[in-house]
Amino acid sequence: MSTISQEGSPQDNEKIEEKLDLMPASEVLKTQLEQAYIRINEDIKQMSTIRNWCVTVWIAIITVSNSAGLNLTTLQKVILPILPIFLFWLIEGVQRVFARLHVQLAQNLEIALAEGVLNRAIIKDYLFLTSEARFNTRQKLKVLTHILFTSEILATFYGLLLGLTLLIQWLLRL
Repeated sequence: MSTISQEGSPQDNEKIEEKLDLMPASEVLKTQLEQAYIRINEDIKQMSTIRNWCVTVWIAIITVSNSAGLNLTTLQKVILPILPIFLFWLIEGVQRVFARLHVQLAQNLEIALAEGVLNRAIIKDYLFLTSEARFNTRQKLKVLTHILFTSEILATFYGLLLGLTLLIQWLLRL
């Protein structure tokens, strides 16, 4: 089964669409579903990588900001490690927006396959090439806001880092 990339130039997309026109509709949906699953797995790996980098940068900043050579105020020692926590929280939130779009696409593809949707015009709505384009920036920002403030996973992980930052700085001050 061939795979169809979601990225590429407009000319690449046109070639892919020509290739899709030659494939049976059910095969197009299966190929797209396979791509959606691959993308979801990549999203999960990327979120893990984001967290790993967050912890690495956080530890480095705590170590450097509390070294004897730097004369930082207590407030600066607290704020410096908190900045990357907020930055990586935002980055992971953006990644989760796209992960959610990919999961939604996979669900739509599964439903289309189960219902036997074979209409070419309808199938174009499910293509990886066009699926993210259906969501405008405002919709993506709305999903991002929802994810950042309602995801227990994000709140727990980054909240724990914030709490550890305050605890470490308090212990180092004693």
